Amino acid sequence: MTLPFSTYRRAGNLVFLSGDVGFDKNGELVAGGLAAETTQTLANIDTKLQDLGLGLADVVSLTCYVTDITDKATMDGAYLEAFQGLPLPTRTTIEVSALPAGLSLEITAVAFDTGR
Repeated sequence: MTLPFSTYRRAGNLVFLSGDVGFDKNGELVAGGLAAETTQTLANIDTKLQDLGLGLADVVSLTCYVTDITDKATMDGAYLEAFQGLPLPTRTTIEVSALPAGLSLEITAVAFDTGR
């Protein structure tokens, strides 16, 4: 199936990634709720960035869409684990009424490519 959007686009030194979610390599939603979805989503983002010669350390901004803002602390815990020892990017968290496929979270990312 061809998606109606790019998974990433470069604009100068910036790399914009489309929204990513907590699906594993088999395309299944990971079990374990928001913490597991956050961990898997950030791992998916890191994998895409590594394919471009980048990583989570290069992320400068994230936008997180969650279906239950009252569970933000759960997301924050998994988020801080993923970025442990790395510079924290700017972040906006927005509550949405629904996400497809029973998802609790979707994250878009912007990374800076220093050209190293």
